[in-house]
Amino acid sequence: MATITINGNKLEVPDGMTVLRAAQANGIEIPTLCDHPHLTPYGGCRLCLVEVEGARTLQPSCTLPVSNNMVVKTDTKKVLDARKFVLTLIFSERNHFCPYCQVSGGDCELQNAAYNEGMTHWPLSPNYTTFPMDASHPYIIMEANRCILCRRCVRACGDLVGNYTLGFEERGANSILVADTGVPLGESTCISCGACVQVCPTG
Repeated sequence: MATITINGNKLEVPDGMTVLRAAQANGIEIPTLCDHPHLTPYGGCRLCLVEVEGARTLQPSCTLPVSNNMVVKTDTKKVLDARKFVLTLIFSERNHFCPYCQVSGGDCELQNAAYNEGMTHWPLSPNYTTFPMDASHPYIIMEANRCILCRRCVRACGDLVGNYTLGFEERGANSILVADTGVPLGESTCISCGACVQVCPTG
């Protein structure tokens, strides 16, 4: 067991547990979009950044293992500013216009994260490419314009199901989710299990 302190609360947690899981297990909320309890930690979205005493920079709590006598803060101005900045970038990179989205109203983790941080708009002008929507599958629509590049679907398809149908092409903000390196989802090796849909934070 390791003794750590989060926001002034001294906690006893198992060795090897991540800071994020330690916080969640003790009722301390740290927002995240790429993390999922059934998936291997990825550390891609950077929304779960926390301040760790002795560290020069903010640390991703989803991949950071606890260590004895670690002191963590999740609610400092530096952390809150970083969260809002990350959310601002995510909203600006794709067409996340909540009033016109069918997932809006409680089912979208991105929208919920923004509301929890008190964000009703973002200061950056949207700067995104419009991507084609893949509606070739009878049950699943791949809407790249709502994608936040968290890779939950890719990891679920590969790590949980073992199918490895989904992946990404291009880089950075131009990254796009594809099936079998570029065929329509309806013509791919997708087995229609729905795992990708279940873990998607915006769908």
